[in-house]
Amino acid sequence: MAEVHEVATDDQSDEVMTAFGRLRIETHFLLVAIRHVLRCYRRSASATGAVELEAAGAAFDVRVPEAKNFRDVLEHIDQYAVGEGRLQADDPEAQRFGLRVDFDTADPSGHVTLLMGERSLPVKDAALAAIDLAAAVEVADARSAE
Repeated sequence: MAEVHEVATDDQSDEVMTAFGRLRIETHFLLVAIRHVLRCYRRSASATGAVELEAAGAAFDVRVPEAKNFRDVLEHIDQYAVGEGRLQADDPEAQRFGLRVDFDTADPSGHVTLLMGERSLPVKDAALAAIDLAAAVEVADARSAE
């Protein structure tokens, strides 16, 4: 389903392969966490009707517009594993490669990107946007409990 792709080096040492394996696992769990934050957001938005929470959700969508598509991969992982996912149908690159983690070791920023065909999800940006959305949910829930 997922492969780790390194751009800047051909180093296939055990240490590098182990690090990339961990990176693949961590990005998967980040997607799971983001999915849970979004579920909590929807529940809280429905329960509280907080306008600022709706704004926080819209801000999340602007910051990481591909988050929904990558969540779709997790929701329907059985279909994506055999190349039958909704996003794979129209994207030959996604069909061929599936989900990839891209990490350029030459980039001093250490940015990691999750890729599927033409789609990309900057991992750090997605994590920070989810943290902000979770904070907005906490505030809305606390206000509604008062």
